[in-house]
Formats: sequence, structure tokens, C-alpha cells
Amino acid sequence: MRENKITEQHRRRGQSTPYYFMTREQADALLEVLGALDFTPTGGIKDEIVGIIIEESRSYLGGERTVEEVGGFIQNRVWTLVQENM
Repeated sequence: MRENKITEQHRRRGQSTPYYFMTREQADALLEVLGALDFTPTGGIKDEIVGIIIEESRSYLGGERTVEEVGGFIQNRVWTLVQENM
């Protein structure tokens, strides 16, 4: 698993804060996944859909899943959410 993280040491307290980033390739792939999703969120489920996208995208950014796998998981979870709220 590849992790994109930079840790910065705080001078005063000696604490570390991780800063996560993505490569340009990862950003382009994520935008491709988001562009391929076919939905128009309405009502109160919009925030839940955005949460699903964020949650599932982490597995791609962490190197655990491919873009295609993440897109499939997002599509399935959003479809289920929409069906439950009809």
C-alpha cells in the first residue's frame, strides 16, 4: 500500500501533524471517477452521497483499490441509498 503523507513537526509542542496529498495522476483519476458517476442528488441525501464518495475514494488514494473498483463501489452504494429513499 502506498501512502502519500508528509509529517510536519510542530516546533512548540513537539507534536506531528500528517498532511495527506495526492499525485496529479491520482487527482485526474478521481476526477474521472466523479465525472463518470451518473446521479443528481436531491433532498437530504446529497450530504450522504458526498460522504460515500469521500469514504470510498480513500481506498483508491491509499493504493488499496483501482479507480474502476472505487467507481463501482460508489455507484452501488449510491444506488442503494437512492432506492432506500424513494
